[in-house]
Amino acid sequence: MSDLRSFTPVEPNVAGKALIAVQAVITKIKEAIVASVAKGVSEDEITRQLNKIISDFCKTIGNEALREQKRKALVTAAKKWYYTTTRTFETVNRNLLSMSGNVYRLGVGNDSKSYFNTIRPM
Repeated sequence: MSDLRSFTPVEPNVAGKALIAVQAVITKIKEAIVASVAKGVSEDEITRQLNKIISDFCKTIGNEALREQKRKALVTAAKKWYYTTTRTFETVNRNLLSMSGNVYRLGVGNDSKSYFNTIRPM
């Protein structure tokens, strides 16, 4: 048991600031995407906004190789988030439009009032 040693890091939570910075830029990117898609902003304008956010973040990284790696990762992630967000908005809007007038239907081809009258106990 005397061989067991305790290791105490010199500086605990070394990655804390870096993780907070990455999380902050991810949040900014997602907020910008959702706000822009909700307002109907053009894809070119959204791309300009996202490039600005990503380049501002990358300026804080000192290592050139790491900076390029993080830039590529954020661009790829932003494209994925943009695609997912636009498809979600389109699906929700399409479903909301198709529901108008059919809110009380239980299934396709069912007339709500006559259907309920046939199954409702009198």
